[in-house]
Amino acid sequence: MKEQLAAALPRHMTAERMIRIATTEIRKVPALGNCDTMSFVSAIVQCSQLGLEPGSALGHAYLLPFGNKNEKSGKKTFS
Repeated sequence: MKEQLAAALPRHMTAERMIRIATTEIRKVPALGNCDTMSFVSAIVQCSQLGLEPGSALGHAYLLPFGNKNEKSGKKTFS
């Protein structure tokens, strides 16, 4: 995951910082821990590609889990 982030990030951001931000968001919003892993990683990579920091600190982007009523797994995704 770190290599994917590093390739997607603009020069002023580091993969380590994005990983710390993502980890912090999971701690702040426990429902994010129930999300599909690939969906979560995709959301972080997309933020990285756009040069946005997810979370409330800067308000660039927010990670919001959404449930799928048709799935019984209880896993959430991002949209």
